[in-house]
Amino acid sequence: MRADYLFGQPVKRGHVRVVRETERHWNYREQKYETEEGDKYEGDVDADGRFGSAHQPRPGARRAEARRLFSLSRSFLCGYFTDATTNRTEQRRFDLRLTKDPIHVYIH
Repeated sequence: MRADYLFGQPVKRGHVRVVRETERHWNYREQKYETEEGDKYEGDVDADGRFGSAHQPRPGARRAEARRLFSLSRSFLCGYFTDATTNRTEQRRFDLRLTKDPIHVYIH
């Protein structure tokens, strides 16, 4: 995940929170979505305005890690990026796609 200002420069000081939405429904009275959150990952961005983590699971935990990633791939994720200089937060929903092949080519 990364963030850029409108003029193209990366946001160098920010905080990222990525959550798994376990449930989402519309509240007609409040006129907004209400969500229930599952797993949460958060941290600060680097000097290039990027947030990301990659880790290798322990040898005995590969099956549990695969189950956890599969459950993440079947639900929506939501990323919140907070700019530390303005304290403004932007949100984006996305889904996670798991594949055994490293490269995909799409032709439209």
